[in-house]
Amino acid sequence: MVDFATKHMAWTVALFMMHWPHFLVAQPPKEKAPTAVRVQRAEMRGNVNRQLFIGTLTPIRTSTVGSAVEGRLEAMHVELGDLVSFDRSDDSQPIADELGGSVRSDDLATALIAKRHGGQRIATIDSAALQIQILAAEIEFSNRQRILEELKLTIPAEIESAIARNEQAKAELEFAKQNVDRQQAIVNRGGALSEREIAEVRSIYLSRQQAAKLNEVDLRRLQDTQEIRIKIAETAVASQANELGRLAEELDRHTVYAPFAGAVVAKMTEVGDWVAKGAPIAQIVEMDPIELTVQVPQADLASLQEAYDQAQASGEPISTKVLVDGIDRELHGVLTAIVPQADLRTRTFPVVIRLPNPQGRSGYALKPGMLARTSFVVGLERQAVLVSKDALILSSGTTSVFLAVPESNGDSYLAKSVRVSVGRSIGESVEILDGVAEGDLVVVQGSERLRPGEKVKLLNP
Repeated sequence: MVDFATKHMAWTVALFMMHWPHFLVAQPPKEKAPTAVRVQRAEMRGNVNRQLFIGTLTPIRTSTVGSAVEGRLEAMHVELGDLVSFDRSDDSQPIADELGGSVRSDDLATALIAKRHGGQRIATIDSAALQIQILAAEIEFSNRQRILEELKLTIPAEIESAIARNEQAKAELEFAKQNVDRQQAIVNRGGALSEREIAEVRSIYLSRQQAAKLNEVDLRRLQDTQEIRIKIAETAVASQANELGRLAEELDRHTVYAPFAGAVVAKMTEVGDWVAKGAPIAQIVEMDPIELTVQVPQADLASLQEAYDQAQASGEPISTKVLVDGIDRELHGVLTAIVPQADLRTRTFPVVIRLPNPQGRSGYALKPGMLARTSFVVGLERQAVLVSKDALILSSGTTSVFLAVPESNGDSYLAKSVRVSVGRSIGESVEILDGVAEGDLVVVQGSERLRPGEKVKLLNP
């Protein structure tokens, strides 16, 4: 008895044998739908070569301040990171001009020191022994000033007194002479006078005559020497003032001042240390303005130098935008120098941009050592074919793009892969040196699914 499975197999074989020629005929494949892409027309533009440079922010000035004298460090007035100020007054006036009588002796040393420095104090070297010398010099200066003032008052009084004495002596001499003349008249008339009376009158006359001569000499001496005596006293005051100035300068050297406004970035000693003459105390860097130094290749230097020279001649500096990571504000600097000495290893030349350093409550925004970016136009303007960077396909060390090439009917497009040579990057575009012509439709979106020769559908015809 034949079971059901055997019957079903027999019917299947029979049906296959009846229709097998139809299964052997190849069926035509279904046509693939065009790949949707976006394209951009390659354009010819005149472009300048603006290149990005990365450099380091550096201070305009750095100073390692040291001690002008040796001694024990008495005080350190700053700490690491402190900002120091500088406000120099007019110090062109010499010390001698400060020595007028209106300057008090106990203020003179301080005044002379303050006049020479506008910088904030950094450190102080022990000066106890020198302070004693200054105190003694100030006392002597006061004494000499007092003597000068007394002379200016007493000499006119002495001369006035001498004039009065001289006039009195002349009057007494005239009176004595009149007595002598009266005696002579009596004798001439035959009068009788004792020898004693005659000798007495003549003696008085001679005495008055001698006194008048002495008073006249004394008056002339006072009159002739009054200017010299005052000049000697003034010289003594000036000499002592110069000595006080010398001591003030010596005291000045016991204090270390900031040479300019900036920040303390290093301390080389501490309070109590013995400091040798010339030993470093601290390092100060100027914070505002600050400089960015970038390295420009030799190939780009000539055009940049030409632009810089033209800017110098016109008086309009080259301004450039500076970007610093972490600084959320727009910064602009001015090209201030192209250093004519290349780095022998890289053959690049330092180019310096100076920019203001914004300051907030927490200090200056820009710090020496930070990385910053800027860009310059280098080279002359030239015509070039530009395409979007999104069109580039990088594979096995080669660069290619897909073009949308119209078919002969003009209604559809085929994908064509072309190898290209890439030039400079300009914003979001890139120069194509060969492989693409002006007006070509370049695939900028959808190229990852393309194969050469495939039909494409333009999403943005």
